[in-house]
Amino acid sequence: MALVLDYSGALIAVNAAAEGLFDGGPPANFWHWMLSPAGRQCLGTWEEDWAPYVLAEIRRAQARHPADPGLETLRTELGCHGYLQGMEPARWGFTAEPRTMHHPRWGTGHVQYLAAQIEGSSGQIVTLPFTPA
Repeated sequence: MALVLDYSGALIAVNAAAEGLFDGGPPANFWHWMLSPAGRQCLGTWEEDWAPYVLAEIRRAQARHPADPGLETLRTELGCHGYLQGMEPARWGFTAEPRTMHHPRWGTGHVQYLAAQIEGSSGQIVTLPFTPA
């Protein structure tokens, strides 16, 4: 699976495999989706392996772009989710450790969150290689 995100987690492009994650089509913001109830259904050990790392990515983006209204809106929207109250961000963003994911078409397996910065832009390519469990 592959996605292109901007610095705020906004989805710019997805391939067909990644599009299969999203019921009703890709969301506007991948990080928001990952922390939403829909994302929680797909992301296995969500509280340990996903949510703290997404929160760390958001914190890092806010530090780099403190005046960005989209990041402020994202933070405000996420603050309304009671299940995120009191959850601490990881000390750093995603690492390449395998994480459990349930893909609607492929079933349960493991993915690695691999991100590469796109030179000359604020975008990043995220690949999520999927290995069936």
